[in-house]
Amino acid sequence: MSASKQPKIALKPELTDKLLDFVLLFSLVVIAVVTIIGFVILPIEVPFKFDGSGNVISYGSKFVLLINPVLAFILAFTLRWLINYPHIFNYSYKITKQNIEAQYRLAQRLIMAINIVETWLFAYLAIVGLISAKQLHSVSDMKIAAGFVVLIFVLIGFYFKRAKALR
Repeated sequence: MSASKQPKIALKPELTDKLLDFVLLFSLVVIAVVTIIGFVILPIEVPFKFDGSGNVISYGSKFVLLINPVLAFILAFTLRWLINYPHIFNYSYKITKQNIEAQYRLAQRLIMAINIVETWLFAYLAIVGLISAKQLHSVSDMKIAAGFVVLIFVLIGFYFKRAKALR
């Protein structure tokens, strides 16, 4: 069914939805607090580029450390806004009167869960960036960042399994 022809319905937030909103908000607060603390304790010029061994290659303004938090906030608010319009999503299965609420709610929760995971990823990157800048050595572990990406794919797999069961 074309996304433009899918029916619009108002879904009242359930406890799970409110809990996901709280987790997202808490994650954004963590990013904001870490960023503010980092700006207070770091000098104007910080290392921001490291070689494969973790040694500093180049220095720059500490404002470069704002990239991850700003991206996190933009993505978080955009995805949070998007879940208000489940009728514009593309679904793998036909939306019917019998499954509309379950399919819409499942899609909303998938996007919210992905939103939380991407916010955690950006929080991790922001924290690592600040610690690396303070210690003058990279402390990044890309296995952790990759784990967040894998988690997003696991959530998508879970979504497709549940969407199939709810069709």
